[in-house]
Amino acid sequence: MHFSQWLRKRIEEAQITQNELAETLQISPGMVSNWLADRHTPNESNTLTIAVFFTQKFQNVGDTLLSCMQTIVYTKQNKPKTN
Repeated sequence: MHFSQWLRKRIEEAQITQNELAETLQISPGMVSNWLADRHTPNESNTLTIAVFFTQKFQNVGDTLLSCMQTIVYTKQNKPKTN
């Protein structure tokens, strides 16, 4: 699963908008849009912030951070090379 898919699923589960997520993370809505379009992946700081946000939102599994980081690593490893 690519990060974009993982994030889209979390946004739907949390019943929030892209703009609400951007506001919560204090980033531009365009950055969230880029993540969802699989154009970019978040940096380490944003990765941690995203994982913490969704862990608090769902108050559930401790694997949210691990899941988030694994999907980013997978996405980066499987991204086609462009010239």
